[in-house]
Amino acid sequence: QMPGAKELHRRDDVASAMLGGEEGLKPEERPGLSFFEALQNTVKAIVGTGVLALPHAFQLSGGIYGPIVVTCIAMYTMNINLILTECHEMRPTRATYSGLCESILGRSGKYIGGLNLILMQIVVCAAHFTFMGRNLTSALQAWGFDVTLEWVLVVCGIGVSGFTLLKDITILKNTSLLGNVAILISLTSILAYALPSFSTTNIKLTSTVPDMMVFVSICIYMFNGIGEVLPISTSMKDRTQYPRVLIASFGFLRIN
Repeated sequence: QMPGAKELHRRDDVASAMLGGEEGLKPEERPGLSFFEALQNTVKAIVGTGVLALPHAFQLSGGIYGPIVVTCIAMYTMNINLILTECHEMRPTRATYSGLCESILGRSGKYIGGLNLILMQIVVCAAHFTFMGRNLTSALQAWGFDVTLEWVLVVCGIGVSGFTLLKDITILKNTSLLGNVAILISLTSILAYALPSFSTTNIKLTSTVPDMMVFVSICIYMFNGIGEVLPISTSMKDRTQYPRVLIASFGFLRIN
């Protein structure tokens, strides 16, 4: 451990002892997310709009490699999320990634964890905003509006910037449910459009290395929900149930 970590552990132990008020409550008496609310938030965090790109991804990967690779990515992601929740259970006063890193590595860990999270979210948010902006631009242009991708991205950025100030994810529990419904409607629309022209003659079993790289990138983008794991788990009434939430979420998504 780096210098300062032992002192931080001592402070964590003191702070944990001072949390006896809320921790002593029964799960049903604690404020926060229920199992189902945490499940719908987790599914929304993991899936997002990236699931709409999966049909194209599986077309590139083929019928053999695609299911195997997506299962491996899902299991790896779920394992990482479970490790994070276990770390938080060991250090309940550390509810952020930078806080957990600081608890292990000392002062420098706070900046290492925060920087890694920021860089990861910048990449993911850039991909998400581009995907969302292109679709909104296409829809608005189809409806007769003279808009450009740049302006749509600016408006969307202003619209969602306020959500960065949220400190309690329970506020978004109903929003996540609406998001899941919207994604389901989108997938249904895609299937309704694609099924009439579906043909088994166009299905390939294997893939090339470049196509597999694109497939893996799309899957990683779709399963990226690590930034919401700690906020969701710490917002639950019974935080010990969150591993079950993760297993149920990834199991449901893998089967579908």
